[in-house]
Amino acid sequence: MYILRINTEKLVETKKERKFRMEKVLFVLMALCLCQGSLGQLCRCPRGEIWNNCASCDPEATCQNRIPEAPGICPAVCQQRCECDSKNGLIRDQISGACVPIDKCPGCSRGEIWNECASCNPEPTCQNRTSQIPKICPDVCYPRCECDANAGFIRDAISGQCIPREQCPGQCGPLEVLNECASPCAPERTCRNQSPDVPDSCILPCEQRCECDEKRGLIRDEETGKCIDIRKCQAGHCGPLEVFNECASPCVPERTCQRQSPIGPDACILSCEQRCECDEKQGLIRDEESGNCIDIGKCQ
Repeated sequence: MYILRINTEKLVETKKERKFRMEKVLFVLMALCLCQGSLGQLCRCPRGEIWNNCASCDPEATCQNRIPEAPGICPAVCQQRCECDSKNGLIRDQISGACVPIDKCPGCSRGEIWNECASCNPEPTCQNRTSQIPKICPDVCYPRCECDANAGFIRDAISGQCIPREQCPGQCGPLEVLNECASPCAPERTCRNQSPDVPDSCILPCEQRCECDEKRGLIRDEETGKCIDIRKCQAGHCGPLEVFNECASPCVPERTCQRQSPIGPDACILSCEQRCECDEKQGLIRDEESGNCIDIGKCQ
């Protein structure tokens, strides 16, 4: 009887413990449901991060780049994401991906140097060597790792690494030059189109692109895609419905369906240029939409 009584007590204690464990599990589940329902994704952020319900499209600051370059156009739309808790002195380490105290940031990577007092201007990159300078830059130091420009390094925005300038992806050819701020609304001059139409205004930000070095008398040949001496542009480069104009006025663009009476200045001080034009003697005119020469009667 004594042994049976002891076993019964243990059985009762086991049931109590099981009930207690179940209550703990239910409490945790209810807490998680409450957290998810009231605080949303905050419950899912890793340790050291907080949920930002309305972040901008600007990239998050990191140990390696305290002032990251913002995109040219940032839509006024909230971006939801987990961010390092900067109010508690945390910042993201790009190498590990974790949030760490600012004073625990790892040292600079290969090709980088520490700048104790950088400005708020974004660092130049292969893709944007003339980073747009903010209109208002406070007189405050921003310590960060930067590519060692004096040693010939520049940051590749794609990989985030500092690389020699000559290793930047998409480097220009031997007869080309890099235009740091070309207009995306104005195409490059070519043998066939030496006076491309340029709109009166362009709302798009300037862009970088490789162009033929016009200071050396070079221009792009559409057939080969290479830069050639402008004097080598010949009638052979013109299309089947085009004629070669040896001395067209650079101040007056070619007639088109959309602009049949182009207006030029009263006087043009620029020297004449060579270009391919639609053969007006055959009643042809250029259609700006397709770029082809069509019968003037088919203009819409």
